[in-house]
Amino acid sequence: MNANTDSPLTIELVSVPDRDDLVAEVWLGQSLLAELRHEGGQVRVQLYPTASGQSWDVPYEALRAALVQARSQLL
Repeated sequence: MNANTDSPLTIELVSVPDRDDLVAEVWLGQSLLAELRHEGGQVRVQLYPTASGQSWDVPYEALRAALVQARSQLL
């Protein structure tokens, strides 16, 4: 079973206690999907599981656009 939703993905630039620099969080509704950070001269993506442990099922183009937007805001 997948966590399937067509909710819009949103980006938030935040300062978190366990990172030295700002990170870009990708949210799907009230759930954190991913975090982008600039580290070692590259952008790294950390993906988070759903609260229920199910896999995410999001439209490819929506996720791609959100990652591009998050990277742009972060850099």
